[in-house]
Amino acid sequence: MTKCILKIRWSNSVEYIAFDLSSAPNETDIETFEIWDSGKRIAYVASCTRSVKQGRVNVALDYTNEANALAAEWEGADLGISRIIFSSDLSEADVEWESIIDPVNYSGRAIDCKVIAISNADEKRDITRAKRTAIERPGQALLREMLLAIDACCAVSEERTATALEAAHVKAVADGGTDSISNCILLRADLHRLYDAGVFRIEANGRLRVIAPVSDTYMSMLEDARIPESVIARIQSILQVRDVEEAPSAASW
Repeated sequence: MTKCILKIRWSNSVEYIAFDLSSAPNETDIETFEIWDSGKRIAYVASCTRSVKQGRVNVALDYTNEANALAAEWEGADLGISRIIFSSDLSEADVEWESIIDPVNYSGRAIDCKVIAISNADEKRDITRAKRTAIERPGQALLREMLLAIDACCAVSEERTATALEAAHVKAVADGGTDSISNCILLRADLHRLYDAGVFRIEANGRLRVIAPVSDTYMSMLEDARIPESVIARIQSILQVRDVEEAPSAASW
């Protein structure tokens, strides 16, 4: 298994990190997502360094860069370094936090770690699904699993049956959107198709606006729906960029 999600329980929060360990060890940026016990949700960007020693995968995630939301919100926030060691079969992980501000009082091991594995069979099925409007790419199963761990249900219908849910891009990949969780939500399969076809739009306030004709059943669902605030907070930056890109230019007036 080379792809997985690491679920880390800290003292006051749960953090999710998606790893692709199939490539050669290197240094790159990686996105993580944290849900605090208070309900606050924050996406981070960490500098990831990975190496393999004695059959174990060693990962260091450096959160001290200035791009992180927490650093911008609270000056002097303790954005340190996570040091992760995966077992040889990648089924387990041990995580330690290295505090930059107060290493004596705030450094230490995570309370609990769980590795959520993604099967290669799931990804193969995603690629070969011929009747899909948009065939999913490698890595989509991993993204979907991470969204299931974070959101658990469809952002529109609140459907919780995992097999009925898909990862939907707020801004399409064809338009420059990425596979980041800040650009993705869970949608029931039929609603995903409607969204990709431009039938409805997600407004910045979480409301939906129906653009194309739909049945009375869908209209009743969509016109009364509101995307959860926690999801809107995660995708807010993408919605704002979309609105700016779609706004009429001064020259058009």
